[in-house]
Amino acid sequence: MNIQGKVVIVTGAASGIGQATAYLLAEKGAKVIVADLDANRAQEVSQAINAKGGDSQYFQIDVTSYEVNQKLVDFTIEKYGHLDASFLCAGIMQLSRLSDIKVDEWDRQIDINLKGVMYGIAAAMPVFKEQKHGHLLTVSSIAGLHPFIDTGAYCASKWGVRVFMEVIRRESADEGTNIRTTTLYPGDIDTNLTAHTTDEAIKAGLEKVYEEVAIPADRVAQAIAFAIGAPADANVSEITIFPTKQVI
Repeated sequence: MNIQGKVVIVTGAASGIGQATAYLLAEKGAKVIVADLDANRAQEVSQAINAKGGDSQYFQIDVTSYEVNQKLVDFTIEKYGHLDASFLCAGIMQLSRLSDIKVDEWDRQIDINLKGVMYGIAAAMPVFKEQKHGHLLTVSSIAGLHPFIDTGAYCASKWGVRVFMEVIRRESADEGTNIRTTTLYPGDIDTNLTAHTTDEAIKAGLEKVYEEVAIPADRVAQAIAFAIGAPADANVSEITIFPTKQVI
């Protein structure tokens, strides 16, 4: 597994899957940029990595801004001279019935989950094309594979990520840019994702399911490390991770 010395951006790195991944990659020798909207938590995660002998910087990012995504990549190049991988993990889940017409929540999920990923990719792409190598990774969801009731806008954002990443993979192969892509489809993972849902009945049901079956975020981090560490000629394009107890 070849991770030692790789420079990796992780967005949404102040908690959940992003935080677990930042810690694990740093343990395996990667230089990690801990990026999150919560600057204080991002700094804490970065400092914890450095305290254990790792190499990390932190950066405050609003992933809904293309310009800020560009600044993150520029910051990374300034600090480390190059960029090997970008794990775009920032996300939000606000579940509701579509008939409740919570348009503001629909917009927020599209802005963060889909456009945030697209902007992160757009910022990293010129660097990767010039280098003739790079790795784009992100989190979709099992909701990006299967439609569920109460998840219309969330599903739309995650299906969008799935399609966008697959087109990048095919175009990279066609163009010979050696840019790899990895899309994760997690099931129920123990994170704070459920906290964003404002429908109390849906939220309560969701939290009950998570309490019964959810697995730790570092299970997903291990999959990310596997994909990044794979040989350069192997593209681990999709990984689905379910708790063993989860039916669907």
